[in-house]
Amino acid sequence: MYFSCMHKLFDPDAFAKIGRHFLEGPSRPRKIQLRGLMFSEDERSKKIGNYLFQQFWSSEIPRKFKSETGHDPLLLLHMCTLRYHNAAKPTSLVPWHLDANFYGFGVPFWTVWAPFVAVGTDAPGLEFTLRDEGETDPAHIRDYWGRVVPMNDGSVAIGNADLAAFHDDKYFSLLSKTLYPGDAFVFDQHVLHRTQILAGDHKERIAIEYRIASTTHFPSSIDTESVGDHLVCYERENGDIVVKYFAEHFKDQIAGRPA
Repeated sequence: MYFSCMHKLFDPDAFAKIGRHFLEGPSRPRKIQLRGLMFSEDERSKKIGNYLFQQFWSSEIPRKFKSETGHDPLLLLHMCTLRYHNAAKPTSLVPWHLDANFYGFGVPFWTVWAPFVAVGTDAPGLEFTLRDEGETDPAHIRDYWGRVVPMNDGSVAIGNADLAAFHDDKYFSLLSKTLYPGDAFVFDQHVLHRTQILAGDHKERIAIEYRIASTTHFPSSIDTESVGDHLVCYERENGDIVVKYFAEHFKDQIAGRPA
């Protein structure tokens, strides 16, 4: 299990400027794919997308991922999104969930959640549940999550009444922190989290989610037929960034899977 709060991970002024660009614009799309920005025909959008892409690769995250997991990082472009949250719309509130919902438990998988506005006071950030001492056994988490019944929309999440069982009836606490543009929460697929609940009215927010996995280890739980047009990227030893389709990158592992 991995969780960290990292300050000034990205350029604070540039991230704040990007936040103003989206929040002061004429529309508020709930989700924007980083891939869509990077390959947009709109030059401003393309510039923002490429900047965010470069910010990731020039940050501490690729090296931190390698040192913590022993794996070279693979950026999953199809899972990197900018998400907008408006407290006036209850559908924006995401309940307690794991990001294992996206990529399973079989390989290292991290989320880097970085807001473009200050969160934790006037605008909601994220809330986490963590054991007071030690950490909840990842094997217990995997077993527990496998027993959770999906909701009507197919998503897998739990409520407050389920938190004790999730943590194997050990003492746990709710945790959140104030973040500013350039800061980030970094956590793996075993860390339970939700949209932060703040009392009273609060401001809208937008944040980017970078999602990272292993360049070499294929997630056995992924349906390969559903990822044909998904893009991944990784860094070569000479510093070049390679962008490939998911199925092309993992073609040997996919070919070796039982029918």
